[in-house]
Amino acid sequence: MIALTLGLYGLIARYLITRADAIACRLYPEEDTQTAIVGLDKDALLAIALIAIGVLCMIRGLTELPGGIFSVTWYAKYRSPEDLRRSWGGLLSVVLEIGVGFYLVLGKHGIIRAIEYLRSR
Repeated sequence: MIALTLGLYGLIARYLITRADAIACRLYPEEDTQTAIVGLDKDALLAIALIAIGVLCMIRGLTELPGGIFSVTWYAKYRSPEDLRRSWGGLLSVVLEIGVGFYLVLGKHGIIRAIEYLRSR
């Protein structure tokens, strides 16, 4: 499920990157197009799209996290080991989705700086 979600987000990001000029032309009238695009190159649009996708991943993952934790604890107490393994898989996918969201928002260097900051405290 997470692979499908991330694949969908990746396709949306790719579409936004490759079709940014066409989307801007549709959103703004012909005479305002040049003023709307000034200062936004493809790298800036990529950064904006990846941050937006990262925020979506984090929001979705954080909303599913309490349910995943509850299902693991409930299945551990009342259900079979097979159900417990499935609920652990669901919880793992939620945690991975949150991690991918943080990576897309912060980037590699941002995560390294955050870890170094936490270690120095």
